[in-house]
Amino acid sequence: MILIDTNIYLEFYESPAARKLVPSLLEIKDHVLVTSTIVDEVRRNQLSICCSALVSQYDKLSLPNVSVSDQLLGAAPNELTDLRRDISDVKTRLTEIRTKIDSLIASTLSQVQQCSDPVSLALEPLFQSAVPPTDAERAQARQRKEVGNPPGKRDDPLGDQITWEQFLSRAKNADALWIVTKDGDYCTRQSDQLLINPVLSRDLDAHGYKGPAIRCFYSLADALSDLKQSGHQISVLPTTDILSEIKKEEGRLPNNTRFLWDTNVLAGLRDHFHCPMCGTTFAAGELFIEQTESGLAQRCRCGHCGAVWTL
Repeated sequence: MILIDTNIYLEFYESPAARKLVPSLLEIKDHVLVTSTIVDEVRRNQLSICCSALVSQYDKLSLPNVSVSDQLLGAAPNELTDLRRDISDVKTRLTEIRTKIDSLIASTLSQVQQCSDPVSLALEPLFQSAVPPTDAERAQARQRKEVGNPPGKRDDPLGDQITWEQFLSRAKNADALWIVTKDGDYCTRQSDQLLINPVLSRDLDAHGYKGPAIRCFYSLADALSDLKQSGHQISVLPTTDILSEIKKEEGRLPNNTRFLWDTNVLAGLRDHFHCPMCGTTFAAGELFIEQTESGLAQRCRCGHCGAVWTL
């Protein structure tokens, strides 16, 4: 069974390279757990993610305020006039190009808004099998939030908690488990390795999972490669060179949902933070950045009580 976090799906809306993985993902869709919560989170954020990616890319298309000075010694008056006219023509042409691009961006965003864009349509066979939570899973998710156990944050609505409870409900019957995420609630990143949160590992044991160690990945490209090596039938996996390029692009994405901080970075910072809930030093905790309604926010998770606060 494979759990792919919301932030991974959202990369399809901001990275043409990441979209090359969609056909491979669809080949194993019967093994992917898609919850109604994940679909709702993708739909809530896909427009803003796509808009941000397009605007940041094409905002660079501009011409500096260039002028031709009369102090160009040796230039004849007619040469200065020609230069100024050429610059004016370039600016006019660039304005025309920007107008066309703005129109295309508006058209693209309109499609994303209506879920009629290529990405939304490609994901539909996967999302149409989204599983709603049971009343029991909702209740367990609320209890998880109340005690402060991951995943999810105390100040946010129920979301990751519900998805995790649904994952646990099905883990007992799974031969093996994979998680693909950039969310620090699930894993801690050590170089290229992701280590699952001990609380979540304990949850899996308590729910009777007897399979091999859960496989966690930061990169969907790496996860799909591992799944194919594990025997899953993926016939349209991109070539090694293309996968390498996709992985590089995944590393460059702004990660609009959350960042996972390397434990080597945390080691130099944790002693400077103290939990406002229990008062202990920020020992063995997490420092991460996530997207909020007001922008990016730097947040801490206490390694002792699990409380999360904004810096």
